[in-house]
Amino acid sequence: MTIKKVTGQRILRFAAIADTHLGPVDGVSPSPWLTNRHASSRLRYAVQCINRIGVDFTIHLGDIVHPLPHQDGYNPAAQR
Repeated sequence: MTIKKVTGQRILRFAAIADTHLGPVDGVSPSPWLTNRHASSRLRYAVQCINRIGVDFTIHLGDIVHPLPHQDGYNPAAQR
């Protein structure tokens, strides 16, 4: 992550994240892609980085949880 020094008056600062694919249980994913097993730890790291730089708000652009509504594990993942 690169943080650049900005000159002038800042109106606001925001972060955008997407495709977090959060699953119902850490280290487990219904996805066939093994990388999604690390979704929870990646999201925690992203939140730590966002909190460290001090944004006014964060926008999540989609694909928050991986299980689709018709799949087992969707409700627990969505409740996290």
